[in-house]
Amino acid sequence: SAVLYPNPTANKLTLQLPAGTSVEQTIFHNAIGQVAKQSTTANQWDVSELASGIYFMTVQTNLGTTQLKFVKK
Repeated sequence: SAVLYPNPTANKLTLQLPAGTSVEQTIFHNAIGQVAKQSTTANQWDVSELASGIYFMTVQTNLGTTQLKFVKK
C-alpha cells in the first residue's frame, strides 16, 4: 500500500509505493475540495507554499487511483 511521509509536514512530502507502481498524476485538494497543486510523474513534492491545514492527495498510478490525507504544518 502507499505510504505518505512525513505527516504532518512543513516542506517536503514523499510517497512510497509498492515496487512496479509508477505515478502518472497527482492532484492536491484542500479541505473544501479546491485544487491546491497538481503534479505529474513524481513521488516527492515541495508543499512549503501551501497554507497550513488538511489536504487530500489523489494519486493516479499505473495500477489505479489512491487517495491519501496529510497535514501541512
